[in-house]
Amino acid sequence: MDIAYAKELLEMLADGVDPRTGEVLSDGDSCNQPDVIRALHLAVVVLEKAEKAEKREKNLPENAGKPWSQEADDRLIQMFEEGFSNKDICNEFKRTEGAIASRLARLGKIQDRDEFRNRNR
Repeated sequence: MDIAYAKELLEMLADGVDPRTGEVLSDGDSCNQPDVIRALHLAVVVLEKAEKAEKREKNLPENAGKPWSQEADDRLIQMFEEGFSNKDICNEFKRTEGAIASRLARLGKIQDRDEFRNRNR
C-alpha cells in the first residue's frame, strides 16, 4: 500500500466515512470517537511528513548525506583548483551543489557556499 492511498483511507475514517462504502459511520462506531478521530488526524500528519521525506529522498543524489573520505576530499580540491565546472564536480561525487559548496568551505577553499554557486557554470 502506498502512502497516498493510506492517507486517503485515514482521512475518510477521520471524517466519519466508511472508506469501503462511502457511508457515514454511526455515532457508536469506534472510528467516530474523539480520541480515535484525533489519532487518525495525527496519523495523516505523520504520513504527510513521510511522503514529503520520500519525495525529497528520491530527488537526492546517490551519495547525499554520506561521509567524505580523505581521497574524496583530495579529489574535490584537485577538481576545484583545476577549474572543473560545478556540474562536473557534482556529478563526479554524486552530491548536491550545496554539499560540494559546504565541503569546500570546510576545507578552506572558499569563504562561503555562495562563492562556489556563483563561479563558473
